[in-house]
Amino acid sequence: MAKRLENKLNKKKGFVFTILTLVIIVFMIIELNVYFRTYELKLANEPSKLRLQVMQDFIKAYSPNYFNNTAYSFVYSALYKLNNDSINYPPSQSSLAELLWNISYTGKRTDSHAVQLIDQANTLSSYDSNLSALAKSMNMDIRVNYRNFNISQVNYWTVQYNFTMDVSIYDKTSSTNVKFSSPISLNISIIGFEDPWLARMGFRNRSVIPSDQANIAQIGPSLIMNGNRGRGWFYGEPVVVTSCPQSDFEFADSFIQNKTKIMVTDNVDVARQCGQLFGAAIIVGDAAAQTNNFIGLDIPLFINTSAKIRDIPAYPLLMISDNNTELTDNSTGHYHYLLNIENMRNSIECGRYIERRNFNYGYLRRLTNNVTGVFDEYGIETILSGTSQSIPAARSTYSFVDREYNASIPGNLYKGLPGCNSELLCNFTRDNAGTSIPYPIRLSSASAQYYLGIFNASMKR
Repeated sequence: MAKRLENKLNKKKGFVFTILTLVIIVFMIIELNVYFRTYELKLANEPSKLRLQVMQDFIKAYSPNYFNNTAYSFVYSALYKLNNDSINYPPSQSSLAELLWNISYTGKRTDSHAVQLIDQANTLSSYDSNLSALAKSMNMDIRVNYRNFNISQVNYWTVQYNFTMDVSIYDKTSSTNVKFSSPISLNISIIGFEDPWLARMGFRNRSVIPSDQANIAQIGPSLIMNGNRGRGWFYGEPVVVTSCPQSDFEFADSFIQNKTKIMVTDNVDVARQCGQLFGAAIIVGDAAAQTNNFIGLDIPLFINTSAKIRDIPAYPLLMISDNNTELTDNSTGHYHYLLNIENMRNSIECGRYIERRNFNYGYLRRLTNNVTGVFDEYGIETILSGTSQSIPAARSTYSFVDREYNASIPGNLYKGLPGCNSELLCNFTRDNAGTSIPYPIRLSSASAQYYLGIFNASMKR
C-alpha cells in the first residue's frame, strides 16, 4: 500500500515538473517573439539610428585607442620576423619603414629578398578585408589608406613606428559618410630580439637583454678590502677551513673542486699544512703577521692581519697582488686587493647589454648592418664570451667588446673575468682552438678603463 502511494506521489511530481517545464518553454517562446517583434518595429521606425550604431562600431574598430593595440601586434610580428631574416639578408635602412609596413600588411618582404615571412591570414590586410566584407554585407563600404611610414630609435631598447591612417565609412542605405584621419604611433620593444649583427659574426642566439645594473659603476669591480701582504691572483669561492683532515685522502673526492676555491683561515698552521689542497688562501688575524710563516706555501695568498673570518664574504671574489711570485707588503708601489666582480662576470656570461651613447651601434644599425663606424645616440654594447667555436683562433687575440671585436682591435687578458680564473687556466686556454673550453676575456685598454675603472691596471694579466 505504501509503495503504491509512493508511486502515485512520484507520478504527480513528474506531471507537475512536466507542466512547469512546458510553461517555462511557452513563456520563453512568447518572450522571444516579443523581442523579435520589438526589434522589427524598431528597425522599421528607427533605421537610421540603428545603422548609425553599426557605423559607430566600425569607427571604433579604427579608432586610435582600439586600433593601436591591433596594429601593434601586426607590426611587432613583422619586425620580429624581419629581424631573424635580416641575419642573412639585411634590409636597406633607407627603405626600412616601407618594408616593415609591407610585411605587416601582406606578410611579404618586397625588397630584393622577396619572401613570405608571415601567412597573409595573420596580417593587417586580412583584418581590413574581414571588416570590409562584414560592412559590405550590411550595404556599407569601408576604405582605409595608410601613409607616411617612419621608424626611429626613441631609446636604447625601443623603436617607434609611425604612420597615418585615413578611414572612410559610407552607408549606402542612409547615404551617411564618415571620414577621419589618425596618426598612429607604436613603441616596439626590441628586448629579447636576437642581435642580428652579432649573429652575422657567428654569435647566434645572443638576445638583446639589458643588464640588471643601472650604470657601469654598478657593473664594474668594487673593493672589498685591502691586504697587508699578498702574492699572485685567483678568482673563486671562499671556503672557511679551521682544521686539516687527518690525511689527504679525506679531501681526495673533492680535490679537483677544492682547487677552484679559496681557503679562508685564521690559523697559520692550517694554512701551511693543507693550503696546497686549495687554489689560493686568504689568511686573517694576528697570527698572519710573520712573513716566514708562509715559506713553502706555493699558492696565491692574501693576508690581512686586522680582518676576521666573518669579514670575508661567502660569494666568489677576486684576490690580486702586484707580484705573482714574491710575497710583497703594502708599501709604496705594491697592492693587495679583494674585489667583488660578480656583476661584471654575470653581465658577460649572460651576454647582457649596456647603454653606450655615441660609442656603439643602436638596434636599427645592427638590423640593417649599417655599421660603418658612425655610432648612435642610443648605442648598445655587449662583451662577447664563449668557446673556440664562437671565437676562432684567428681572432682570439682581439678585443671581445662587440664593436672592437668586429673591427679587429687587439685586446689584453684581464684577471678574474670568465674563462680566466687563474694563471694556469689562462695559459691553458689562450690558443686552445677546437675545444669547448672558453677563451679568457680580452679587452682593449680603452674598454678596460671604462669597464674596470680604477682597477683596470691591477687586473691586467
